[in-house]
Amino acid sequence: MAEQQHPNNGQSARLSAAAQQYVEHYTEYAQQLNASHSIAEVVNTIEPVQSLNETEQVAVIKELGKKNDLAAADLIQAIFSLSDKKSIRKEARSRIVQLENNDIYSEWEAPAENNITAFPSSFNSFLNEKEGEPISIGELYSNGMDKVIDSQLPDISSEISNMFASLFEQSESGYVQVVDAFVDAWSEGDYEAAYQFLASDSPLIEGLSKEEWVARREQWAKVAQPHDLEIKMIEALKDENGQEISVIDVGWSLCITELPEESLPELPLSTIEFKDTGRRWFWTRYTVVHADEADEWLISTMSDEAANAFRQPRAELEQRLAVVDAELQSLIESMEAKAAEEDEDEEEDEEFIGPVSRDQIEIVRADVVDADVVDEEEDEDEEDEGEEADVQDIMDAFTEMIGDLPTMTRLVTHYLHLSDALIAQNPQESQDLYGRAFSMTGAISDLERGAVYAQQAAEHTTELRGVILRNLAYTYMLLAEQADEDDEHEQSHVYLDKVEPIAREALAAEDDPKTRILLGTILLHSEDEEVEEQRLKEAEACFRVAEKGPNTKEDLIEIENGLAQIAEQRDMHEAALHHYQNLSQLEPDNGRTWQRIGYYQAELKHFKAAEEALKQALILDPDDEESYGTLAYVYTEINQLSKAREIVRIGVEKNPDSAYLNASLAMLYLGSGDIRSAQKYQQRAEELDGDDPIVQDVRQQLNLVKKQTAGQGKNKSSKAKQGKHKKR
Repeated sequence: MAEQQHPNNGQSARLSAAAQQYVEHYTEYAQQLNASHSIAEVVNTIEPVQSLNETEQVAVIKELGKKNDLAAADLIQAIFSLSDKKSIRKEARSRIVQLENNDIYSEWEAPAENNITAFPSSFNSFLNEKEGEPISIGELYSNGMDKVIDSQLPDISSEISNMFASLFEQSESGYVQVVDAFVDAWSEGDYEAAYQFLASDSPLIEGLSKEEWVARREQWAKVAQPHDLEIKMIEALKDENGQEISVIDVGWSLCITELPEESLPELPLSTIEFKDTGRRWFWTRYTVVHADEADEWLISTMSDEAANAFRQPRAELEQRLAVVDAELQSLIESMEAKAAEEDEDEEEDEEFIGPVSRDQIEIVRADVVDADVVDEEEDEDEEDEGEEADVQDIMDAFTEMIGDLPTMTRLVTHYLHLSDALIAQNPQESQDLYGRAFSMTGAISDLERGAVYAQQAAEHTTELRGVILRNLAYTYMLLAEQADEDDEHEQSHVYLDKVEPIAREALAAEDDPKTRILLGTILLHSEDEEVEEQRLKEAEACFRVAEKGPNTKEDLIEIENGLAQIAEQRDMHEAALHHYQNLSQLEPDNGRTWQRIGYYQAELKHFKAAEEALKQALILDPDDEESYGTLAYVYTEINQLSKAREIVRIGVEKNPDSAYLNASLAMLYLGSGDIRSAQKYQQRAEELDGDDPIVQDVRQQLNLVKKQTAGQGKNKSSKAKQGKHKKR
């Protein structure tokens, strides 16, 4: 995570050349702004400001406020509308009020147009979209809730998971649970179980006996091969008084290999299909009745809401979509307000510096192993109190946020299905719908559905083709990563094979820095440890051209990462170090960047610099085993073996299941002559991963030392016997 630069609340920051140029030509930018016919054009107009750091953005807004005219007011209004940074919006709002007090009112209004590169600012804020950039599907998924948890307090992830489970259990009434169980059992092919959830007079039974009903579905499943159910939305509807009724709204999807000709009454119409996997999306509602004799809830009827939407006239669909959109915007504004309050609380908290963390104390201990400078009991008490407060704050924040998630998911799901119906009526004239639908899939973490909308846009529209294809390529890349995480490596390869040709097609449509960055990144991907030099050259060319800009901070990070990887592939240590040092300026809170800096400083024998970089890496990521290992190597090279052992021991405490660190500690003990301790940690390493190369190396060294020790023991015994013999 990049470190935020906090605006200077006193004097305006000295303007950089880029900021000064924007202020000097502000009237021209204002004319360009008011001539814009799309959000994308507006974004291009204010991009020079949004590419600056926060301090400079605030300074530019202040300078514009001094102009005291309509052109400045319009620019400030646009910056306010499209920024998701609280400090920027706050400063812009202050200048707007200042200008209005002087009877200067902005006349600029955002174009009434949405496409695949933009989305209303309020939704951008919710999705963490960066200002001024085309929507990158990668960013919609890369900052998921699990990473938010990890970045703030990793130790509470299990508590968060338990909280989710508890909340969802509380929210599911009996009639919701029976629908959930029915859909799950039916999708898994457990038709006997599914049948048990149907009322005896349900039309879904078709008047068949249980055996006949099950047999028909088993026959259907032989062809369809249904699998991989995903339920995104399931909740009870409410009456006009806000009370739940026993009608359950469900948005779900299922992979179907081949759709049989024979239909089933419980299989609804799929609104769209991702042909790569056969995933189809459905929208159904189930009426549930209470069976008094069995004292249980059972499904009576099912309505196919997607099919109903597809039968509606366009005007009615558009009206329904507008209602859902208005509810979404209202909810998002409410969520933003809560987030703003949370930000204010965090700013107040920043004024207090709490106790040093246990991780930082332990890193310091590696320098002062023998010094009695830490009162551990007192520090542990302070740390526990601080962590308990942090946990409670995060739990409270998540509880409040989770309360809005079901509503958000329901509204987005409805919006997408209604959009599908409208798109189906006129796919050639649906560019706005493709773009908005593509963006919204990020809110419910549905990569496959996002890919479908990007595919549809690429097939049916000609405008912004380069951006559309780039987003499609990004999506396939992320699908490949997701498949790898799920151990679906074959499917991952299928996705990856699509990325490069789509990225090349995008580049042919529009030579854009972001597309070059994407192509360069995919060229570096290889199953082999080494990438072919030809691909390295092409990747380097992509990054070098992209360097010329215009670029956002995130673009520059990707470029430096790519160039660093190329240098590593070529064993160019100084070049790799240079690029990682550049990265440390762009994202100073990235532990891996500091680890790589430490590694290459060590390779170049710059041991003091390596030590400092690796300590920083461990403060940022106390669980990184590579940093512990490399720092131990540094201490070994400068003949500080006690520090080397201590830092690896801390690493083992943090990563007890690391074969690498256990074996490293065994090697260090072996070097000091402590064979007993070496055997202890080597045994643990063998149990964890006997095939690890370092485990095998230490095994050989330990066996060699044992043989030498045994040999010396025999020699001593033989000499002793000879001495006794002579004495006699």
